[in-house]
Amino acid sequence: MLRTTTIGRLIAICSPLALAACGVSTPEMTVQNESVPIPPSYGLYAYNGDNLIRLDGSGDWERSTWADRSSLPPKVEFIVFEPALATDATSLQNLIQLRRVAHVRNQVSANGQVAPAQTTRWGAPDLPDYRITMTYTPAPGRPDLLVAKPSDELAAGLYSFSLQTKPQAINARIGIAWPDVNQTEYAAAHCVDSYPSGYRRCSDSDARANDPAAGVAQAAGLAPATMPVAAPTYGGTYGGTTAATTIGSAGAAAPDTSAPLANLTVRGLRSSRLTVAGSQALVVEGDIVNTSPAPRVIPSRFVLSLIGSNGAVLEQIAIADLPPTILSPTEVYHFRTEVPNPPADAVRIRLAPAG
Repeated sequence: MLRTTTIGRLIAICSPLALAACGVSTPEMTVQNESVPIPPSYGLYAYNGDNLIRLDGSGDWERSTWADRSSLPPKVEFIVFEPALATDATSLQNLIQLRRVAHVRNQVSANGQVAPAQTTRWGAPDLPDYRITMTYTPAPGRPDLLVAKPSDELAAGLYSFSLQTKPQAINARIGIAWPDVNQTEYAAAHCVDSYPSGYRRCSDSDARANDPAAGVAQAAGLAPATMPVAAPTYGGTYGGTTAATTIGSAGAAAPDTSAPLANLTVRGLRSSRLTVAGSQALVVEGDIVNTSPAPRVIPSRFVLSLIGSNGAVLEQIAIADLPPTILSPTEVYHFRTEVPNPPADAVRIRLAPAG
């Protein structure tokens, strides 16, 4: 059985780093005595003074262009070129939003049951601490075009820039110096839990489980299993060399769990069995390291296999929500996923890129 998660995206009309890449001229407009390029097609854009960078697009396009959007400078402005600007009566502050992206730790049900977040690991909370104040300047004579500028320089991290049109909003994920950010520390500092009423900061939440700062932490209502950790073993190939290790108790990591993975290396692959609100969950995490001398793209999909004591694969889970990431040489990406109700007789895990 293969569990999987898919994410839909809008389709990009054009995918340039600069306007010249689209094969068109570069018309400009003047907004508050500043020359700003006019985009070649409708969409959301970032402008850093030199390049006009498309932000919204399909999932495949977003993954292939993440390097362009993840390293934006702190002093960046946004250009919105959409016909909805001329017809939507929503205030600009509510129609065009920039929010910091947070790590989603837990999903809390209406009756208070807590489970590790499954479908969404990163979210853009509509909380005061996460909203970024911007100024909005419409282009003269262009009701479908405006410039949105953050009031202050942006701190390094992940952000969501969106146009809240109906029935479907247009969303774009960007990074400010993201390759230089320690992602584990960022997740711990920007952590939320998801409730039916919306997001709450982890510090304000009653769901004190799965703290990203501590890997997997024991808390009220969270009982770790007592399965021992054994020396790691490695499986065969599945679209590349796999990494495998024995399923362990909460917070435990098997030593020397590393394996090459198509010019990348998986290190510290570890797992924990937890009981959350009476239900079993398996947390798997580790680090993907670029050990090659050139930038490498992390595969967008992995397959996590749960293996029994006889070596048979009991279940396979498709990990399909890794953000598009290009790792520079020696750069590290920390991943973490949770599997609800794993087979009780699973004793080993194996991670491989999807073929």
